[in-house]
Amino acid sequence: MRLSSSRILLCTFTAAALLNSGCKKSAPPAPAQASTQTPAAPAPATDAQKIAFVQTFYDWYVRDLNGEFTDGSSLPSTQALTLKPEAFNPALRTALQKNVAYTATLPSDAAEDQLDLFGAGDPQQSASRFKAGSVSGPRVAVAAFNKGKTTPARTFQVELSCAANQCTIANIWFPAETYDGTPMPAFDLLSSLTSPA
Repeated sequence: MRLSSSRILLCTFTAAALLNSGCKKSAPPAPAQASTQTPAAPAPATDAQKIAFVQTFYDWYVRDLNGEFTDGSSLPSTQALTLKPEAFNPALRTALQKNVAYTATLPSDAAEDQLDLFGAGDPQQSASRFKAGSVSGPRVAVAAFNKGKTTPARTFQVELSCAANQCTIANIWFPAETYDGTPMPAFDLLSSLTSPA
């Protein structure tokens, strides 16, 4: 039986197509595309988180003021720095550490007469509770109440440094007030600790 030339051509063409399709190198898979999206930045701390952080710190600090964490040989602010260093940002923590070293050189009665660094006031009549309130940017308003009183003995603002929902105390701002009949100008804790005497 003789095949016509058109049939031979068709069979040859079909066989060649089949062979070529089986022998073709497949293209390597495309490399995975690197993501052009950057990870989402952590959400900034909310006002509620800022208030909660400050209130938690001061609830703890009242216990410190009441001598719960010390034998009475250290000032409460020194104890706070020792027991809760993570509550303060690096600049304030360093300034507080230098102040502790300086205070250690003072006679004990002079060291004990220092106003509390964190807003509790006079060591002889220090605040028995604190209330964190309104927020303005990085600052949280705090009211300090003496024992048995319903009106605050003093108010001040705690400035926070927050990142990734983690806050630290960066500074404390005190308004002008009168202490023992002497007018005192407004000041901030960090500047007062770092400015030359």
